[in-house]
Amino acid sequence: MSTSKMLLRGNIEEFNHLVVVHRRDSL
Repeated sequence: MSTSKMLLRGNIEEFNHLVVVHRRDSL
């Protein structure tokens, strides 16, 4: 497993979390 792939997956999870929080605030 390469470090870049782990880092990229971490960024995607963080981005998804921000999107979920933003949607929750918008409702």
